[in-house]
Amino acid sequence: EQRPAGAYALALLPPLTVALLVPDIFAPALDAAGTFGVTTLYALLPAAIAWQQRYGGVLGGAEASAARVLPGGKAALLAVSAVALFIVGEGALDALGLT
Repeated sequence: EQRPAGAYALALLPPLTVALLVPDIFAPALDAAGTFGVTTLYALLPAAIAWQQRYGGVLGGAEASAARVLPGGKAALLAVSAVALFIVGEGALDALGLT
C-alpha cells in the first residue's frame, strides 16, 4: 500500500524545522519527554492499571489473575508509584530551575 508523501511531511517537517531553527531546544525537549512521558507511560500508568484491576472491583473475578501475573500486592504498587512520582517531581523541579 502506497502512503501519501503529505502524511510523512506533516509528521516529519514540523519537528525538523524546529530542530533546525532552534537547535538548543531539541535536547531539553527530549529530556522533558523522557522524564515525564516515559515515566508516566511505563511506571505510573501500569501501576494504576494493576491497582484498578486488583482493587477497583469493576471487573469481577480479575483480581486472582492479576495477582498471579503481577506479584507484590499493594506495597509493590505503591512503591512503584512512589518512585515514579519522585522521578517526575525531581524532573519538574529541575525544569523549573529549583534544584
